[in-house]
Amino acid sequence: VGVDAVARRKLLLASGICIFFITAECVGGALAGSLAIMTDAAHLLTDFASFMISILSIYLASRPATKKMSFGWHRAEVVGALVSVLMIWVVTGILVYMAVLRTISQDFEVNGLIMLITSSLAVGVNILMALT
Repeated sequence: VGVDAVARRKLLLASGICIFFITAECVGGALAGSLAIMTDAAHLLTDFASFMISILSIYLASRPATKKMSFGWHRAEVVGALVSVLMIWVVTGILVYMAVLRTISQDFEVNGLIMLITSSLAVGVNILMALT
């Protein structure tokens, strides 16, 4: 089994875990009224998108070189990394905007217990994804 196949398998497994917990964090964040948990769900969404971009990049980079593309598709990995970073910046901008709106409206009510449970599970899921 090649390195690319192992990387693809690990990325797909991490993606499955990620999608499952994005849903859990959205529900937990909405129930708790916590922008922090919703922020982590958005961060996980960018992680998921990055995983998908990485899988596509691995596939494209494995394609053979042609006369027109003498180095093959290896630049796809660089473009994939650039898109991933740009997505994180866009999500950061949106979340800063939401935080400013919340500060202006003085809406600071959160359910601490739900927030604690959800964020504790998030730590476990992040460790699980790191070990994948």
